[in-house]
Amino acid sequence: MIDDITAYSTTTRKTYPNWDALVEAEANGYVVVGQSSRPNTAAVVVGPYDTRRDAERAQPRLRNQWRREEQEYGYTIRTSIRILWKDKP
Repeated sequence: MIDDITAYSTTTRKTYPNWDALVEAEANGYVVVGQSSRPNTAAVVVGPYDTRRDAERAQPRLRNQWRREEQEYGYTIRTSIRILWKDKP
């Protein structure tokens, strides 16, 4: 199981008992990222959210908002949740 595997941070050179412990110690939160299929557009980043659950709740709201824009302008937007890492110490 993945929760039993130790995780190593190349940024801080610390070892954690699992990935969740590494994220809790070194992450600043979570963000929702929207990426468009339209050429030459930058990704839209919304957040940070304190927990992954908060980000997961925001994702559908943002997806629906962006879906209206998709229909109006004729392109698609994919959304994902990413970890927002703290600045290097």
